[in-house]
Amino acid sequence: MVYHGKPHVKIYDVIFKALGVVRSRALGIGDSYRTDMRGALDAGAKGLLVAGGIHRRELLYAAKIDPQMLRGLNR
Repeated sequence: MVYHGKPHVKIYDVIFKALGVVRSRALGIGDSYRTDMRGALDAGAKGLLVAGGIHRRELLYAAKIDPQMLRGLNR
């Protein structure tokens, strides 16, 4: 079995080629650092993390993102 989903760069290669997208001008948007953000960044795109998604308990405190928790997701 071969898995070709996020965060693997191959899936981004296919999408960028099919759509004619320039990597440096692409923006990946998602709520998972480990798949959405890591995949976009590894593929050469930028990433926008939706903090109120699956990491909301880790990141949000009094409606503000805790920078320490965000750094901890990058492991």
